[in-house]
Amino acid sequence: MPTSTPLSRRSALAIMGSACSIPSFSSANSLGNLTKPPWIKHIGITRAKSHERVMSDLGYDFVEMSVSRHIKPFESDADFLQRKEVDFPKILPALGANNFAPKTMRLFGPDRDVEELIDWSEKAFIRASSLGMKFLVFGSGGTRSLPDGMSKRDGVKGFAEFIRAIAPFAEKTGITLGIEPLNYQETNFINTLVEGAEICELVKSPQVKITCDIYHALMNDEPVESVAEVGAHIGHVHVAEKQGRSAPGTHGEDLSPWYRAIEATGYAGTLSIECGWKDLPNQAGLALKTILLQAGGSYE
Repeated sequence: MPTSTPLSRRSALAIMGSACSIPSFSSANSLGNLTKPPWIKHIGITRAKSHERVMSDLGYDFVEMSVSRHIKPFESDADFLQRKEVDFPKILPALGANNFAPKTMRLFGPDRDVEELIDWSEKAFIRASSLGMKFLVFGSGGTRSLPDGMSKRDGVKGFAEFIRAIAPFAEKTGITLGIEPLNYQETNFINTLVEGAEICELVKSPQVKITCDIYHALMNDEPVESVAEVGAHIGHVHVAEKQGRSAPGTHGEDLSPWYRAIEATGYAGTLSIECGWKDLPNQAGLALKTILLQAGGSYE
């Protein structure tokens, strides 16, 4: 395990017309001095804009937003510019977004409209780029679920064709698209890390990766060894405990084998907590401490 090093202060990022600095983990705060392993570059929380002051004080780096709820690709520019002053964070940068498309938009079946989804995707990448985002997560199990009677082989072919069609938007903006394998209760298509990596291998775009969601892998009883098989394709990481999709530290689950496996692939990038919070202001500190200690960092 590499020796953990204190975080240095990051340069200011201009996002939404105002400067948002990535906070230093070594700066003074109520939780003391935090360090993290080199493979975790930035730690964030999904959709926690209303608590960004608490997050910033604790040492979190960014907020992960929602494409469908916040970016809203089909919303007019005028309406978006007015709304973003309210809906987007001002203290921390919004480095990425999940929930790529609403479940009413379908890739397969009688209600499919692939051209609409391509148009949605192009606008999503353009708007995300204007916000300074670095990644978009394609979970959206309802959008990609296969209808009865459709084979997974045909699903893989159709999904790869769609991702190949929108990959140029990712390449042009420099934003990573992370295909997120989801648990079997949420979708019937692309459930395992290996299945997600298969799409990456078919598309062959440097900006198309997978989002390694530890919670979904745990829900599927996926072996941690699968991480080594897909390591070159990991572009982002989500984490939550398996029990109740809880914040790290809630039930004492040891996720260190997953962190070690991800680190061993050579991945170095972003990690977000995507969980159900019961009391975020009072849970976020323990969650951060738990991740740092289990992932090879330290908390003093």
